[in-house]
Amino acid sequence: MSIQDFIFVLPEIFLALTICFILVAEITYHGEKIRLVSATALVGLGTALLQSVIVMMKGPARVFSGSMAIDGLTFFFRILFIGLGAITIISSVTSKEINPTMRAEYTVLLVASCLGMCVSASATDVVLGFLALQLSIMSGYFLAGYSKWHPPGNEAAIKIMIGNVTAAAFLAYGLAMIFASTGQLNMQDIHISLMSSGLSQKETLMTFVFILFAICFPLGIFPFHFWSPDVAEGAPTPVSSFLSVGIKSAALALGLRLIMALFAQPALTLGQWQILGQLEWPRILAVISSVSMLYGALLAFRQQSAKRLMGYLLVSQTGALLMGMLVLDDRGITAILFNLLVELIAVTGVFYVLSVFYDEAKTDNLEKLKLITKRAIPETIALIFFVMCIVGLPPTPGFFGKFALFEIALRYGWSLLLIVAILSMTISVIAASRLIYNMVGGLGAVYSERALVVDSWRRVFIYVLLAPLVVAAVFVQPIFEWLGKSIKFILW
Repeated sequence: MSIQDFIFVLPEIFLALTICFILVAEITYHGEKIRLVSATALVGLGTALLQSVIVMMKGPARVFSGSMAIDGLTFFFRILFIGLGAITIISSVTSKEINPTMRAEYTVLLVASCLGMCVSASATDVVLGFLALQLSIMSGYFLAGYSKWHPPGNEAAIKIMIGNVTAAAFLAYGLAMIFASTGQLNMQDIHISLMSSGLSQKETLMTFVFILFAICFPLGIFPFHFWSPDVAEGAPTPVSSFLSVGIKSAALALGLRLIMALFAQPALTLGQWQILGQLEWPRILAVISSVSMLYGALLAFRQQSAKRLMGYLLVSQTGALLMGMLVLDDRGITAILFNLLVELIAVTGVFYVLSVFYDEAKTDNLEKLKLITKRAIPETIALIFFVMCIVGLPPTPGFFGKFALFEIALRYGWSLLLIVAILSMTISVIAASRLIYNMVGGLGAVYSERALVVDSWRRVFIYVLLAPLVVAAVFVQPIFEWLGKSIKFILW
């Protein structure tokens, strides 16, 4: 352990210091009129973001005896998680769902979850990755139940807690089997050991199923999808978007490293992988992907709650992301990362606009929201664009992300999976169209209604969220090329 090791993890150190500063400020608070909790968090997150860029310029490295890898994947997810945390804090400042007297606790939990996500993205020691993922999820279910007098939020928190205990047990069992077979805890050492003396087919199957089920819960897909729509509906609206994107992305980051280390090996073609061992695990992953896509899309179709409908749409969209993990080549991982970038902005945008409507209507029922959207035309148009990005309609960047996933499935012969993906996308579009129709129906009477007064700050923030999506739609190819370069070097 050297000073150089600490330099490479300065972003995580700044996040930890931010938590300490907020806690000290809260302890010393004695009724002053000005409280700088959100500002302190934003400064800490901004510093961590800047430090992430500086560290990345130093090149890839393994630190703390190889327990963490600072590589392209780490850089991408650091930017994603820190950016998500900053956007969530900004959106929470004007939200009426966040009690100002409890903002310090709320902000500490949010930054702590970001810290866990960042560590899980760089962890190459399985125990460290396990603990970091638990930190992010545990902070998440406290955030989901933040409004303690709100029963749906409490129900969502309990479901996350119970599901997480089950998933943690699955992951612990799977990692224990790997340790018993190899005697190693570092992913690179495990990979080397498995290359020389692999597991039997039965051992590989049990290990893969345990780890896959453990990852399915934070991903929010079948068969552990139940928490995702409940969080979307019951948690405070800024928390809904944070957990829907953040926990899923942290699980994807850890899952990618685990699968590449434990169940895949470099192929003869540069930038591609092939199966390690005797188990055709991509078929299992394809089944989970197919069921998740169809199940989420079908249930989204029948929802009356706008937030719950989005929760089920995200279950379907996450199932589609798994298509990029079936082949584990550079293009597959690049497609996953591009879709995550789009979801970061689009999901935040959807829930932020719904938060504006919720503050006025005190409900997210589609029929009741119709009266609000007739009075808030710019916000409704923005919401439609965000939803189009999520379901993948052209000419939004979400369409190009979905097209990349479909092209990969077709190129590698997953024709049946591609058909299921197209079918689920069609159902998702119909469900989204139903949402849009319910919200804009009767707009001809808009001039007889009093316009909804939206703070200029909130409207500007919506425009700020729209801008990167428009840019991404115009510069799709350069973004794909940048993502492809960033993952050329992945340290186990």
